[in-house]
Order: sequence, then structure tokens, then C-alpha cells
Amino acid sequence: MTIVWKSISKVASVAARHRLVKNVKSCMTAIVQEVQDRALEYVRDIDEYLPLRRETLGAKLAFSVLEFQLNIPNEVFEEPIIQRLTNACLDLIILSNVIPVVSPLFLAHSIFN
Repeated sequence: MTIVWKSISKVASVAARHRLVKNVKSCMTAIVQEVQDRALEYVRDIDEYLPLRRETLGAKLAFSVLEFQLNIPNEVFEEPIIQRLTNACLDLIILSNVIPVVSPLFLAHSIFN
């Protein structure tokens, strides 16, 4: 067991540790998929992009850390409403990262303010 995992185990509930491992695996899988897409020069449409970006974003990992001492059972996170709320939060983070980059590109070619 690594020093990091020992430290996490001291403060995180079993359920929180389980979610952290699950989220790390999901993030790594999504990053590999993103690398494969780039190698193949594959560009995803928005319906394909958002689910992948939610995983590569890393915010779920931050959420996991925030949950360490809350001792929330996994069943709570499996509720559809919680999943939709989580996705909405992730989408807001994604959009807040994309808008400052994309806006100037559109504005440069626009005759409107």
C-alpha cells in the first residue's frame, strides 16, 4: 500500500475510497480514449464530446476528495437526480473553460457586439 493510499484511508470512508478509485479509473480510461481520438484525428460532436469531457475534466476526482469525510453511501450517488445534478455541474465547469477560448474566435468574425 502506498503512502498516499494509507493517508487517504485514514480520512476517507470506505464508500468515498471506492468512488475515488472508480473516478480515477474512469478518468484514465477517458484520457486514453481522447489520445486515441487525437491520433486518429477524430473530432467528436457535442453529444459525444460532453460525456468524455466530463470524465477527462478531473472535477469528479476533486468531488471525491471533498466527499472523504462525509460518509455518503454509494446508493446516493447512483440516484438519477444526483447523477443529473453532477453532470450539470460538470457541464458548467466545461462551459466556463470553453467560453473564454471560443468567444474571441467568434467575435473576431462577427459584426455584432
